[in-house]
Amino acid sequence: MTTAVKQNIKQMIRRGLGWGGFTKPMLKDTVSIFVYHEISENPSRFCEQYNLNIKPKLFAEQMDFIKDHFHVIDPDQLLEGDFAAPAALITFDDGTPGYFHEAVPIMAREGIPSIIFLNMAPIEGELFWSGLITYLTEHDPDFIKVLHDHAPAQAAVPDFLLCDSNIVRDYIESIDFAPVEEKIRAFYGPFAGLSDLDAVRDNPLVFFGNHLYNHYNAAKLSDDELRQQYLLNDQKILHYPNGRSYFAYPFGQPNLCFTDRQTELLRSLGAKAVFSSSGRVNRRGQVASRYDRIGIDASIKTVEDLFGLIQWMNLKTSMGRN
Repeated sequence: MTTAVKQNIKQMIRRGLGWGGFTKPMLKDTVSIFVYHEISENPSRFCEQYNLNIKPKLFAEQMDFIKDHFHVIDPDQLLEGDFAAPAALITFDDGTPGYFHEAVPIMAREGIPSIIFLNMAPIEGELFWSGLITYLTEHDPDFIKVLHDHAPAQAAVPDFLLCDSNIVRDYIESIDFAPVEEKIRAFYGPFAGLSDLDAVRDNPLVFFGNHLYNHYNAAKLSDDELRQQYLLNDQKILHYPNGRSYFAYPFGQPNLCFTDRQTELLRSLGAKAVFSSSGRVNRRGQVASRYDRIGIDASIKTVEDLFGLIQWMNLKTSMGRN
């Protein structure tokens, strides 16, 4: 059975779950936090390969049916807790240009607020860590050998999540990196710039959050490294009036990408809210050590698809798979 056939079957099952009539009662007193990445007609190879892009027309349709079936709130309201349910919060990660040039105008027409969790390093011109490690683990067999010498391959764990900064830095210093860097930047494509952030700094529907200075897997960072990455990024984000000390883990998967102890550390550093991405809905009024988010991709074409995805993730959770 091909991957495409499997994906079609999964989508049919999820849509069937969404048609079952069970989702709305299940969403009583809940907040669904949806996470996006890029909105573009011409996404980078990185965004296409990892299913991170949604075309603007479909994104606009998603915003319509989310607004029709949820009370859309902003991140400050999430923490204050004074809102009607079922509620939804729209979030974005990283800092690609489609958020600023495509998504914000679409959401502005509907009065929909959102928060984008930024990596300021690539916005300021540094290499995007996630693009760097995915490129090396997929296109450089010499790097893969070095990586597996230090971190043996693990079933069901992608190689890029095994990378730490020391392994990558030592490898880069051992080769002629300039031509490789050019290919990596072409692979993950452009990032937003400081002018894009300045253009929305006073927009009451736009909020900036913290995604570490660069897109590191927190589980591969020491406490000192995590502290440095968080505080540097927080300082830069709070330079803007719409900046908030709200934090979303890069990659976002519990245990594989962060620990509960790291969440406690981030809260001690001033993070007022911490977000992961394993696909659960959140209960309104809960005092959460972290909030969970649901990834939205181009397979979500109707509200039945969305409700089905929520049901699907709920079933996975109940079976202990998340």
